[in-house]
Amino acid sequence: MTLPPPPDALEACVVVPARDEEALVGACIAALAAQRDVERDAVEVILVLDRCTDATATRAREAALAGGVRLHVVDAPADGVGHARRHGMDLACARLFAAGRPHGLIATTDADSEPDPDWLRMQLDAVAAGARAIGGRVELGAAERAALPPAVVARRGAEARARLARVRADAPAGVPAEHHQFSGASLALTAATYAAIGGLEPREALEDEGLERLLRRHGVAVHRLGAVRVTTSGRLGGRARRGLAVDLRRSWWQAERTYAAWVRTGLFALASGIGAHTLLNGVVPGWLAMADASMLIAFSIFCFGAAIWRHLNPGPPPPVPQLAPIPRPVLITVNVFLALVSLAALIGIWFGLPIGAVAQIPPR
Repeated sequence: MTLPPPPDALEACVVVPARDEEALVGACIAALAAQRDVERDAVEVILVLDRCTDATATRAREAALAGGVRLHVVDAPADGVGHARRHGMDLACARLFAAGRPHGLIATTDADSEPDPDWLRMQLDAVAAGARAIGGRVELGAAERAALPPAVVARRGAEARARLARVRADAPAGVPAEHHQFSGASLALTAATYAAIGGLEPREALEDEGLERLLRRHGVAVHRLGAVRVTTSGRLGGRARRGLAVDLRRSWWQAERTYAAWVRTGLFALASGIGAHTLLNGVVPGWLAMADASMLIAFSIFCFGAAIWRHLNPGPPPPVPQLAPIPRPVLITVNVFLALVSLAALIGIWFGLPIGAVAQIPPR
């Protein structure tokens, strides 16, 4: 597809890769159309379709028409968000050079994200002050952030603080490092810088991480500005194989022990306790073998109870599984039975008899 010549007043091209984003792309384009303190002829949006099978292009055109922003819709040359973003940024670079704007801005965001009204203005001002590459702050929407389990929020907060410390330690003097992010949902660089580093690396995903490494190799400092903000979707089922959705699912998995994990741990603890009682007798003092076995079997009882609690209190729903869930009564019954087996084993190692034989002990 051949695009029309760029306007002479062009200052910024915004690249938006999208794959089946008909539900969210309209809000993204509307947010770009509502940018403040930027002339309409100074901005255009390049929407790059990555194997879209829905009405993403139609919804985007409707939003662009309603908001009065210039929109170009093109197809990605290869599969994956990385290839889509690269294609759009290549086009943006060529258009800015054609308009005689080598220091014009190539900005990019995601189709499920909404930039703040001064997102472009803040970045154009930063370029005028000498910035060559800019990383914006990417935040989840308030409702989606509130829906995350506290453990996930705490884990992500700790990771962010650790990354920020590393970023600030590596940042050159005088280069702002107000947050830790350099994400495809909000990053920008000048056309001259993009051309000088050879453009975005051809990657299916994680192209933003590759770009940061490329900038570092060429000695280009990233200005991480807290006032450059984007609100993005916190969904767990993302379109890219890697990205924020994958990070959220990983944080969820790391923070929350699943039902299956508790059952598996309980079974291992039960088997370990019975085995320890059998194998350690005669090897270590009897009281030590008894204490070790008792502790392991008692822990198995805790695990089976925790499995029931996790099933009854799963938190906000994770991505919908493809397999039908096991009925709740079955899960509870199985775990109660396993807990009783553990209790029987605990009684058995203390009294030396199976629990069913206790009632048969003859009176003395």
